[in-house]
Amino acid sequence: MNTFKYRGKRLPYTAGTGGATAGDVVAFDSKIGIVVADIAASGTGEVEVEGVHSLAALNGTGSANAFVQGDDLYWDTSESELTNVASSNVGPVGYAAEAKAAATTTVNIKLTG
Repeated sequence: MNTFKYRGKRLPYTAGTGGATAGDVVAFDSKIGIVVADIAASGTGEVEVEGVHSLAALNGTGSANAFVQGDDLYWDTSESELTNVASSNVGPVGYAAEAKAAATTTVNIKLTG
């Protein structure tokens, strides 16, 4: 019996009443997805759950705001950014594909969808 459905790089996602815009990060359970194309309110579209993406990240002057390549990363839903702090955040949702300096506002993340 063939049980294969699809590759799984993208998954179906139903937006809330506000819809979703291409590039938005959506959290579900302990994972995140990147909205591929605009999704109408309560409509269904696709989210990318694999690959390397450049996303907003915790930044500042402290060394805790720097990430080394391979650091587990978590999605902070209240700040809409990635962090290396597990407590009260979603994930781990992936790992740092490259090092990030403390003051840098984005990080390349390898999603572990």
